[in-house]
Formats: sequence, structure tokens, C-alpha cells
Amino acid sequence: MRHVVTIGEEDARVDELLEKIADRMQEEISSLLEATTTLLKPALIMVLGGAVGFIALAVLLPMLNMSQILQ
Repeated sequence: MRHVVTIGEEDARVDELLEKIADRMQEEISSLLEATTTLLKPALIMVLGGAVGFIALAVLLPMLNMSQILQ
């Protein structure tokens, strides 16, 4: 980046080159965030599914134990 700024100063086009650098960095960050969210979505679904399953078991197991005791 320092090299690009030096070239821009020599050619008096610092603003153009800094805009290009900013655009490229924005694209890199966007693609990195997209990849990260793509990887995290299935993991979050599994975690939430496990939490829902745990809560369902926590509610249903005492009910099943009560029905067995009453028989």
C-alpha cells in the first residue's frame, strides 16, 4: 500500500489510487464476511437444533416418568 501511495504522489493521482485501494479492500472484506457466514450458518443451525432438542427432552422426560409411576 505504501508503494501505491508513493506512485500516486509521483503522478499526482493519490486520490484515485486510494479510492481503488479502498474498493479492493471493501471487496476483500465482503467476500471474507460472506465466506464466514456461509460456514457459520450450518453450525448455528446445529447448535440451535441441539438446544431445542434438549428443551424438548427436559419437558417430555418428567411427563413420561410421571405416566410410568401412575401405571
